[in-house]
Amino acid sequence: YGGNTKNLKESGVMSDLDFLLLGKVSYSFRKNPQLDQDLVSCDLTFAYKVVDRQCNISGSGVKNTVGAGFTEDAALERAMEVLGEKHSESIFRNI
Repeated sequence: YGGNTKNLKESGVMSDLDFLLLGKVSYSFRKNPQLDQDLVSCDLTFAYKVVDRQCNISGSGVKNTVGAGFTEDAALERAMEVLGEKHSESIFRNI
């Protein structure tokens, strides 16, 4: 994709959609021995763009969250939950 909406426009994929949310998630884990030796934190970054039917970028942004758990999977799941709880309104404001 790389920010070029030409392929979306040429493919006709947007004709059946009002908006398309393109996103990229990256994350890393860290331990917190000061709080609990078994506690894992997940630092999650969600970068996104909202593309409208005419293939114009109507919004974009980056959201960062942290989730905690006693396994990496649990910490990642919680970080994704926090992303939805705290940032879904501002992400979808462009729709």
